[in-house]
Amino acid sequence: QKEAIEIIEKALQIKPITSNQKSILYSLMAKNYYEQNDYSKALNLIDISNRYNNNLKTTQKNELTKGLCYFKTEKFNLAKKTLLKAVKKSEKIYGFNNRETIKIYNLLANVDVKLKQPQKALANYQKSLQLLLPNYHPKNMLEDNPTKNDLFAENTIKETLDAKANLLVHIGKPLQAIRNYQLAFEVEKMLQKTYTSQKSKLLQQTEIRDRTEKIVDLFYELFQETRKQDYINSAFITVENSKAMILQDVLNSNYLKRNLTTDPLIIKEKLLLQKKSVLLKNKKLEELKIDKANVSVLKDLNVRLTTINTRLQVLKQKILLKYPFFKSTNNSLSITDIQDELLQKEHLLISFLDTKTAVFIFSLRKDHNISLRKFQKTSHFNASLKEYINLFSDGHDAKIKKDIDHYKANALKLYQQLLAPEIINLSINKLTLIPDGILNFVAFDALITSKTKHTNFSKLPYLLFKHQINYGYSVKVLQQQLKSLPTKRKKIVGFFPVFENNYRQLQEISHTLNEKKEIAKYTNGTYLTSKNALKKTFLSDANKYDILHLSTHASAGNFHKPAHIEFRNETLYLPEIYGLHLNADLTVLSACETGIGKLQKGEGAMSLARGFLYAGIKNLLVSLWKVNDKATSILMRNFYKNYKKTNTKSAAIHQAKLDYLNDKSISNTKKTPFYWASFVFIGNTEVAINKSFEWQYIGLGTMLLLGFIYLRKRVRQ
Repeated sequence: QKEAIEIIEKALQIKPITSNQKSILYSLMAKNYYEQNDYSKALNLIDISNRYNNNLKTTQKNELTKGLCYFKTEKFNLAKKTLLKAVKKSEKIYGFNNRETIKIYNLLANVDVKLKQPQKALANYQKSLQLLLPNYHPKNMLEDNPTKNDLFAENTIKETLDAKANLLVHIGKPLQAIRNYQLAFEVEKMLQKTYTSQKSKLLQQTEIRDRTEKIVDLFYELFQETRKQDYINSAFITVENSKAMILQDVLNSNYLKRNLTTDPLIIKEKLLLQKKSVLLKNKKLEELKIDKANVSVLKDLNVRLTTINTRLQVLKQKILLKYPFFKSTNNSLSITDIQDELLQKEHLLISFLDTKTAVFIFSLRKDHNISLRKFQKTSHFNASLKEYINLFSDGHDAKIKKDIDHYKANALKLYQQLLAPEIINLSINKLTLIPDGILNFVAFDALITSKTKHTNFSKLPYLLFKHQINYGYSVKVLQQQLKSLPTKRKKIVGFFPVFENNYRQLQEISHTLNEKKEIAKYTNGTYLTSKNALKKTFLSDANKYDILHLSTHASAGNFHKPAHIEFRNETLYLPEIYGLHLNADLTVLSACETGIGKLQKGEGAMSLARGFLYAGIKNLLVSLWKVNDKATSILMRNFYKNYKKTNTKSAAIHQAKLDYLNDKSISNTKKTPFYWASFVFIGNTEVAINKSFEWQYIGLGTMLLLGFIYLRKRVRQ
C-alpha cells in the first residue's frame, strides 16, 4: 500500500487534472490507508474525495470504505447506516446480482452479528445466497439451505456459507451450521478443480482445514449430548475427506488415466507438467541466490510458468469434455469399505486430528464401530511432544544416552496420551497410523508402553515389540494406493553415489557399498555405484523396475530451499519429482529426512515421500531424521532379507528393526531408537506368506483337484 500511496500522490501533481480525477485518486488513497489500518486518515481522505466528486461510482466506493472504517473502529450503527447507502448505490450501478452488491450484503450481515441481531444477519446472508444462486428460493430463513446442484465454483458463495455457519454455531444451531459448512466444502472442491497450481491448492487447504476442525468439534459435542454413533462416523469421514486432498486428487486422476496413456491430450498434459516442474525448480534455485538473483531470469521463468499454467487450464477443460467421467467420479467414503479393504483381523486403524487446542483420535477395527477420543493439549503435553521429536533431530543420540530415564518417562507419557486408551485392552498386532500436524514427525515405534528399570536399550518395552506399524497420509490415499496393483517384475534398481573423497562437497557415505553388497544377496536387479549413479539414468530407467532403492544424501529442505535428494552428478528437487510419472511398487529412500518436510496445514509434510507418492510410487520406506550410515546399511540388509522371506513390506521393516535389536554383534550403545526407529513404511499392510507353506498349499490344492477329477469319473461310471 505504501508504494501505491506514493504513486497516487505523484498522480495528483500531474497538470492538468479534473475534479473527477482528483476525487477518484483521493478515493483510491483512502482505500489504501484503510488497508494500512489508518482509519482516521482514510475517513479524512474520503471527505476530500467527496468534495471533488460528481460520479456515482466513486460515491459508492467511498461509502463502502467509510462503512469498513466504522466497522473496524467498532462504530457498528454508523457502519450499518453507511453500508446501507453503499448497497443501494451498488444495486443502482452494478445490479442486484453483481458480486460487489452481494459482498456488501455480507458486510451488513457481519455488522448485524456485532449488533447482536442474528435474525437480521441471517436474512442478509440468505439474501446474498439468493442473489448468487439463481435457483435458490428459500422459504424458511433458518432451515432452508441450497442443494449441491445449486452451487458452482465461486469464492463469494463459499465465504457466505462459512459466515452463515459461524453465526448458526453462535446461536446454538449446530446441525444447521454443519450443513452450511458441508456446502462450503462442496464449493471448495469445485474451486480446487479449476486450479492448475499446487501453490493455490495448498493455500486453499488452510481454509479447508479450519472448517474441518469446526465441524469435528460440533460433531463431537453432539455425540457427547446424544451418544449417537452417526455423529462419530460423520466426524471421521469429514476428517478423512479433508486430509491430503491434493494428493488424493492426483492419485485418483492418475488411476483414471491409467488406460489413456496413448491419448494425445494425456501425453501433452504429461509433457507440460514435466516442463512446469523443471521451471519451478529453476525458479526456486534462482531465488536461493537472494541478492544475486537475476531479475530478468526470474521474470522469464514467471512468464513461461504463466504460459504453461494457461495451456494446462485449457487442456484440462478439453480432457474433461472428452472424458466426462473425470467430473462425475463418485469418490465418497464408506466405513464398511474401509474395514473390508484396509483392515485385517487383529488390526487397528488410528487417525489423528491435531488442532491448536486439542487432539482428536479416531480408532477403527474390522466389524466394530469407530471410536473417538478428544484430549485438550496442555503446555506440558506440547513441550513433551517437541522434546521427544528433538531427541532424534540432531543427527546423533547424545540426548537419549545422557538421560535414559527422562527419555523413558517422556516416551511412556506420550504413549499413554496418544495411543494407550485405544489399544491397551485389545488383542491386535497391526497398527495403521494416520498422523496429523506435528505428529507426522513422531517415531511411534520408539514409544515406551510400560514402566521399566531396564537400561539396556534392546530390552526396553517399545511399542515395536507389540505392534507392526504402517503409515498413511489419509484413508483415501491408502485406498488409492491399493488400486494400483504391483507389477510382477520384482526387479530392483539401486543408486549408490558414494561421494568418495567428498565429491561435490558431499560427505562420503562409507557404508553404502556394503549396503549394496548385502541387498544384492536377496534381490535381483541392477546396482549403480559411484559415477554410474546418475540422475539422468534414474529419470530414464526408473519405470523399468518394480523397486527403486536410493542410498544417498537427502534433506527435508528449509524455508528457502526445497526438499531434495542427491545423485552422483546433480540434485533431484521436490518440485521436479512432482512432474515425474513413476510406477514402481516400492521406493526405498535410504537417506536422511526423506519422510519429513515443511508442514502444510491439511496436507501434511511437504516431504520427498509425498513427492514420490504424488509421482505415482505405490509404497515407500522413508526416514524421519538424519540417519546413521552404518545402522542404515544393517537395517536395509535386514529389510530385504525379510522381504524375500515374507513378500510383505510392512512386516519386513518391522522384523528388520527387531533383528537389529537382537543382533549381538551390535553394542548396546548403538541400539538407542536413534539407530533403528527412523525408517517408516508408508503404504498398506499385506498378508505375510511363508514360502515353504506356500508350496504346501499349492501341493494340497493340486491333490484336492486330482481327487475331485477322480470322483467325477467314478460317478460317471
